[in-house]
Amino acid sequence: MTSLKGLIDMKIKCGNIDYIEYNNFSDIEKIGEGGFGIVNRANWIDGGIKVALKGPLNNSIDDNQKEYFLRELKLLRQINHPNINRFLGVTKDLVRNNYIIVLQYANQGNLREYLEKNFPSLHWEDKIQMALDITCGLKYLHSRQIIHRDLHAKNILVNNGSLMIADLGLSKRSTEINSNSIHFGLPAYIEPQCYIDHNYKQNEKSDIYSLGVLFWEISSGKPPFSEIPIFNINLLVIRGIREIPIENTPFEYQQLYKNCWKKEPYQRPDINEIYSALIQLKLQFDNEIRINSNHNLRSGILKISARSKTTLANALHVLKEKNFDIIHTSSRDITSSYEVQAPVFVSPSSTSLSNTPSPESQTQSPISSLHSTLNWS
Repeated sequence: MTSLKGLIDMKIKCGNIDYIEYNNFSDIEKIGEGGFGIVNRANWIDGGIKVALKGPLNNSIDDNQKEYFLRELKLLRQINHPNINRFLGVTKDLVRNNYIIVLQYANQGNLREYLEKNFPSLHWEDKIQMALDITCGLKYLHSRQIIHRDLHAKNILVNNGSLMIADLGLSKRSTEINSNSIHFGLPAYIEPQCYIDHNYKQNEKSDIYSLGVLFWEISSGKPPFSEIPIFNINLLVIRGIREIPIENTPFEYQQLYKNCWKKEPYQRPDINEIYSALIQLKLQFDNEIRINSNHNLRSGILKISARSKTTLANALHVLKEKNFDIIHTSSRDITSSYEVQAPVFVSPSSTSLSNTPSPESQTQSPISSLHSTLNWS
């Protein structure tokens, strides 16, 4: 069997992969580690930017790590989208003699970290845009028949406020997935079918379920089922228990993520339907912002106009008292020349968003009751 190094050597020699010399990186610093590898941050000297270096944990690579590394490398080479972590090339650690993937560096960490630091300052228009960023990236993958299979908050990166899908090591083309494919991921983001049927063949709707959980997380600022032991989360998912909506979440957004995490895959929307729904929601927010801006502008113009009339009228009075001749000019003539026509606008009731909490949020959380039943305390 051809070694991992041999396969990559061959791709580099054929010009299919850009190779960057390892000594072209400085200030290498570890920023993350997982079951399949380690991620370092570094300065790319010739490129003039910070990058992420993703490689194996040690010199010995088992078959699973090899498959993970090669699959991610293969897919990254074929992908180019602003909402997917960009592939820049490969390098080789000459000390460990290991190949390393060079990726775009995300300067604001992953989504979990970003929400922890920034959630109090986020407005709903920000949250809708965040959901739309992830959706655009996933829409791109699904259009190329690629199933991510491991969407969760730590696999979403944030760079200059824009979100990117990362970590394609478990991703597969839909034609490559079969009933023998192993199910990976974090329990709260995995659809119930994976727990019920170990021979279940994942598909695009598997990603949609995970996307719905991510949408809820964006609305709440916290991880799903954060108070439940991780080994019991699958029981909640199988029983159809989901997180409850957060107060003041727009009704349309609630309905969207609830549809995404429905138990039966055929009941979940596809990525194009989700994209269209978010675009409509974004337009509604944009309209409300525009209406509020117009209202503020109109109020400001009226105040300026009133102040102008008062000031000029007072000036005219002073001139008359000092016996200056004012020819062919009246107080009304002067003040009217400074009046500004306030903009006319219509406030369509159809653009108003409903922030009415779901009835579910008015009742006791099903998680709380089940928690005591299963004796998790």
